[in-house]
Amino acid sequence: MTRTKQASLHSAACIPRIVAVFVSLILVQNISNAQEYPEKTVRYILPAAPGGASDILARKVAQKMSDAFGKPVIVDNRPGAGTVIGTALVAKASPDGYTLVQVTTNFVINPALVKDLPYDSVRDFAPVSMLAAGPLVLVVNPMVPAKSVAEFVALAKAQPELLNYASSGAGTASHLAGALMSSSLGIKLTHVSYNGGAPAVLDLVGGRVDAMFSSIPSVMNQLKSGKLRVLAITSSRRIALMSTVPTLAESGVPGYDVTQTFGVLTTARTPAAIISKLNSQLNRSMESQEVIEYLRTEGVEAVGGTPNIYSEYINREIPKWVKVVSQAGIRIE
Repeated sequence: MTRTKQASLHSAACIPRIVAVFVSLILVQNISNAQEYPEKTVRYILPAAPGGASDILARKVAQKMSDAFGKPVIVDNRPGAGTVIGTALVAKASPDGYTLVQVTTNFVINPALVKDLPYDSVRDFAPVSMLAAGPLVLVVNPMVPAKSVAEFVALAKAQPELLNYASSGAGTASHLAGALMSSSLGIKLTHVSYNGGAPAVLDLVGGRVDAMFSSIPSVMNQLKSGKLRVLAITSSRRIALMSTVPTLAESGVPGYDVTQTFGVLTTARTPAAIISKLNSQLNRSMESQEVIEYLRTEGVEAVGGTPNIYSEYINREIPKWVKVVSQAGIRIE
């Protein structure tokens, strides 16, 4: 064997060892970064205006994280374009764990509704943790002669497009919950869009609309006073706050599940060790009795979980809403 061939074989044999050493150095560096993280202020973007359930939850979670890390975790409200503006900031941030975003169900709905999103909802983000989840409720004005989902569906089938339902805005979860029910059962419900939940509930109580898929806090007082009637909740299982109210799936809409979610993402390619550290702290924050009690008042339950669980949710929900929006022919201008 010539010296040239021997040298070539030796060089080839060294390559795996060089790669192994290089990978080991990267892993050691990532672990070191995670141990030192955070060394500066963490930016916690909320793509919504101050006030409201998302904002209050964000501030409670950020404070818990600040206390644990010994570094400020600052909530940065960046509303606009149906949460797209604030979310896009995280997609373009450095992958170092210092820029987080708290998202809601809008994150998995927007790919179906928003043309030319400035980011890829899967490739540009690293899921950190689900925070909380809760259902909407299907409520009707008492003048509607339906005391169950079955009776409501029978009315809709007997008088196609006569029954209508309000939502807090076109493309919101309360809008698409009705679209999913309609497509699942082959019924026609006329959608009436409002600028927010409050005016929608006001018109529902006044009898100007028949039904609504609403957040629980928005209608709880009206339910207690008898001004509205609840037919079902939209999640796949019952919740403690309304334990006697059946789910839509139990009421004859197989597989129906619309759940409002809150979760935290960071930028794709953020080191796994940093994501793991963030995930652990977020889970501890959701175990706080203060946070749990607040969520209960909002009809939501603390969830937590691993980054993989949140990733699976995102990958499952995006195509689901693409299908619903396509079948319903929904367009958001």
